[in-house]
Order: sequence, then structure tokens, then C-alpha cells
Amino acid sequence: MRFGKGSGTNSRNGPSGASHYWCLTPFRSTAVLSQDPTTSDAMNSTEPQDSPSPDRQDSASEEQTVVDFGARCGNRHFRIGWWSLLLFLSLGIVMEGLHGFKIGWFLDVGVETRRLRWRLAHAHGTLLSILHIAFGGMVLWNENWPVVRRAIASHCLSMAVVFMPTGFFLGGLYIYDGDPGLGVMLVPVGAAMLFVAVLLTALSLKSVK
Repeated sequence: MRFGKGSGTNSRNGPSGASHYWCLTPFRSTAVLSQDPTTSDAMNSTEPQDSPSPDRQDSASEEQTVVDFGARCGNRHFRIGWWSLLLFLSLGIVMEGLHGFKIGWFLDVGVETRRLRWRLAHAHGTLLSILHIAFGGMVLWNENWPVVRRAIASHCLSMAVVFMPTGFFLGGLYIYDGDPGLGVMLVPVGAAMLFVAVLLTALSLKSVK
């Protein structure tokens, strides 16, 4: 049997002919590519070239946490403010009803202390409710407010809206010979909490850029 020029063992395609050459082509291509450092690195690289560093990811996560905490804090004060405002407006309506129906328990001369204390509870509660709404807006507006000081101001203001009006109300609920009851002792505590909250809020304006 005679072999042609382009076939058999004398062919460049190998002992099995052209089909064997095409079977080896993928292996040959892979071997050649593996010898090229640039191509090998590109094939073996599975990570994106511009992936953010862990420190940058941690910083972004912390900033997002601070923003979320500020949003929750502001929304909480909005809820406290509006519901407290509804409560103390209702107290004012009840007091007007007692006055309109000439209830002696509220209008007699000997209970002037009760009437005065309840009016103070209504006035301070309404004022503090509006202050809560303003504080919520302040928290959302001032994103640079240090977290610790903001948390202290938030807790102090939340306690003030409870202690001050409650102290006035309890002081007028039980009176002794024209003197307010022991519940009025809550008022100085609430006043101190309110002072701290207002002071920290005023100092927070230094962080506004």
C-alpha cells in the first residue's frame, strides 16, 4: 500500500492522520496558553479587579448602621410627640368639661392647688410633645450628631415628657391643706432631664457642616 504525501506517518498530522491532529489541538492550545504568564493569570483569576477592601466595607457598614439608628430614633420621637400631644390635648378638653359643668371637685376654693397643678400638667405636656416632634426633625437633619450624645438627649427627653406632666398631675390629684401631693417630687427630676436634653441638642449644632 502506498502512502500519499499528506497522509500516514510521513504526514505532519501524525500517525493517525488529520483527525488525530484536531484531537490534539485543544491540548496544544492549552499548553501554549499556560506558558503565557499574562494569559495564565487572566484565566486563573476569579476575583474582580476592583473589589472593595474589607476596611472600606466595614466603614460603609458602620455608616449605614448610624444612618439607620438615626432614622429609627427620629421616627420614635415623632410617634412619642404626636401621641403625647393627643393625650394632653384630651386632658385639656376634660378640664374644660369640668369647668363647664361647674364640678366642685375641680372649681371649689379649697382645691385651687389641684386646678393649678393640672393646668401646669396640661401646659408642660403639650409643650414637651411639640418639643419631641422638633427633636425628631433635628435627629434626621443633623446626621453628624455624635451617637452617644444623641442617645443621651433622646432618653432624657423621653423621661422628661413622662416625669414633669405626671408629677404635676399627681401633685394636684392628692392635696393636703392646700399643698400638692408627693407626686410633685417627679417634677424636678423631669426638669433636670429636660435641661440635659436641651443642652446636648444645642451643643450638637457645632457638628453641623
